[in-house]
Amino acid sequence: LAQAVGMSFFFIEGSQYTEPHSLARLTGSPTGYEGPDEGPLYLFAKDNPVGLVFIDELDKMHPEVLSGLMNFVDMGTITAGNAKTVRRPGLIIAGATNAGAEELKPGMSLRDVKELLAQRFVDGKGRKRPEIVSRFEPIPMLAIDLESFRDVLLLNMKQIGARHGFVTANLRLNPEIDPAVLKLLYDS
Repeated sequence: LAQAVGMSFFFIEGSQYTEPHSLARLTGSPTGYEGPDEGPLYLFAKDNPVGLVFIDELDKMHPEVLSGLMNFVDMGTITAGNAKTVRRPGLIIAGATNAGAEELKPGMSLRDVKELLAQRFVDGKGRKRPEIVSRFEPIPMLAIDLESFRDVLLLNMKQIGARHGFVTANLRLNPEIDPAVLKLLYDS
């Protein structure tokens, strides 16, 4: 998306921020601590008035890291470890999670989806964190069914089989997929 519209892009892998102090790896270390005073997320915001920040596996982040990012999510304001602040309301902040995905059903109301997510986002004591969910507009994406998965897989195999290297080497991909293999791939 960022590339298509010519925006700068910053990716955060949420599962890498599971400790309370790991926020400093994004924003910068406080004065007196080892490490840069201005972290990569702060520098990205400082250098890009417009851009896309994508947080994958949002639910895996430590609750204190999420809390530390709430002003950034709300208003585009981020403070470095050295207490310098930059405000970038032109940054789009998107997050992804699989939290509650197994309970999503077609036709669920937005309120039900938010309640489901609020049950998954908890603090260190297991208390719900609906304030995190309320900062994002959820767009549920249901898993595709087995038949649709098979169709996508076959289409990809057909495209790979049409590549120059396959054609010139006179190689062919079997247009059928063993049902056991299909099920194994689908369940992975």
